[in-house]
Amino acid sequence: MKERKSILFVLLLTLLGIGRGYGFEGAGTKDSPYKIQSAADLLMLSERVNGGEQYDGVHFFQTSDIDLQGEPWIPIGTEKVPFLGSYDGAGHTVSNLVISGHRSSRLGLFGLVGKGGATGNPYISGIRLEGVTINATRKEEDLAIGALAGEVRSGYTVRGCAAKIRSLSFESAAGGSVTLGGLIGVADGCELWDCWVEQAQKGGAIEVKSSDACVVGGLLGRFEGYAMNKTQAQIQRAFADVSVRVEAVRSTVGGFVGVAKDVWVSDCFSLGDVNGVEGDVAIFIGRMEGSGQCCYTMGKLNVKGVTKHPLMLAVGGEECDNFYYKDYFGLFLSGAKEKYGRKFSEAALKGEILPEGFSQRSWEVHRGQPPLLKMRIGGMSIR
Repeated sequence: MKERKSILFVLLLTLLGIGRGYGFEGAGTKDSPYKIQSAADLLMLSERVNGGEQYDGVHFFQTSDIDLQGEPWIPIGTEKVPFLGSYDGAGHTVSNLVISGHRSSRLGLFGLVGKGGATGNPYISGIRLEGVTINATRKEEDLAIGALAGEVRSGYTVRGCAAKIRSLSFESAAGGSVTLGGLIGVADGCELWDCWVEQAQKGGAIEVKSSDACVVGGLLGRFEGYAMNKTQAQIQRAFADVSVRVEAVRSTVGGFVGVAKDVWVSDCFSLGDVNGVEGDVAIFIGRMEGSGQCCYTMGKLNVKGVTKHPLMLAVGGEECDNFYYKDYFGLFLSGAKEKYGRKFSEAALKGEILPEGFSQRSWEVHRGQPPLLKMRIGGMSIR
């Protein structure tokens, strides 16, 4: 009842012409964005968007760390009313995000971002999610889950966003298909830079149990398409360090991305283990129809009931160079044929100099350990 009254209040303000900026400090422009200063402001944004205000071309800026205190969260944006603005978290945290008993098909801090084209060059940047718990159990026709967003579309740039996960899960005895990624469930025609996912605690993981096929990845579930300016969608300088466990046959599962189609993947790595059953299960990218370079994974792969299977390779794709995989380094799939990119050894990966092709602009050497990415979030250097 309280939620219904809040939405009706927002609708009334909108009809009166004062709803868009009511209660926010700032003008909503790039130079004077609306300020998100508290959990109450963030909740107000959710209520406004879900009440009908898309904020097309409007800018938001988070000024401080926000603790949602485990209160049930309603994602910002739905399929009917997506969020079309830009949001800069400025490196601040949003902690204790909890979603359960969902009533939407897009679950995350944001539900659906972008649809049909947003004004300008929209972005989501600098948000650090801490202690995320999203547990979905209800069967949906097209469910998408990610800590940051269920789905991001229409040429958005996602930069410098991170999530520490307690639990991201989908379990349904009645079946149901889900696309689940540690950061974003579905990314369509986007660019991602300097983003990552980690486990918030020992045992925290991404888990899916269903009788229907699903798509699951440590960072992204499904990443497809070309951005609106016709440049290739891309992931650069990103990593996933989270375990992925899937009990759903015929699923597509990757420790980094589940499905990557028409995309460029560069300067990325994954560390988490992957456990799955028969399907397109791979340690890095479950199914890839794109290209990439300079990536590695140190995770372990276990496919239940399968001892030798071509899809136990790291990634299916073409034109991929300078990749390292702990058990299957440099080996790729191109249709039914095996194809080799340039490969290098574990010794080279952990040496005193960067492996061939790895740029000092993106990587730094740690002798005896794999190289780490130089990343930025909210204007701050990370690592």
